[in-house]
Amino acid sequence: MFEDMFPSGAHAVTFSPPAPPAFADCTPRQKAARVLSDVLAPANLVVVLLLLVGWRGTTSWSGLGWGLLAALFCGVAPIGIIALGVRRGALTDQHIRVRRQRVVPMALSLVSVVAGITLLHVLGAPGTSSRWSSRCSWASCRPCWSRSGGRYPSTCRWPAAP
Repeated sequence: MFEDMFPSGAHAVTFSPPAPPAFADCTPRQKAARVLSDVLAPANLVVVLLLLVGWRGTTSWSGLGWGLLAALFCGVAPIGIIALGVRRGALTDQHIRVRRQRVVPMALSLVSVVAGITLLHVLGAPGTSSRWSSRCSWASCRPCWSRSGGRYPSTCRWPAAP
């Protein structure tokens, strides 16, 4: 039964996605969908949102600079990693339709995001230390908060060691 599917005796299944139609060959509806998909891609939205958050956080040019630094590591670098992979032929296209090709770009993007967050924290970006400490304090108070039914967040104490 499987001999018909694998005549050479190899049982490895390889997948190569069909080539997407050229932009010129698309219908107007397909062209609009492709442009909308490219404009509203998550990486593009991350860049815009980080710029807006930076500006809104301080309402000054310095906040926009912090947002630009964050956008560089969290949006621009991952887009560049994928574009470089496509240009070199290691990735099928910008959507990375073959799943096993996604591991390296995702790992490199994660390293870029962690490096960006670390750099923002080290350089003292506004709000990073206070947000980090509030999250850490919330995580430490969570067991007490849930035991009290959400009534006593300020009386949170870890139980004494036996």
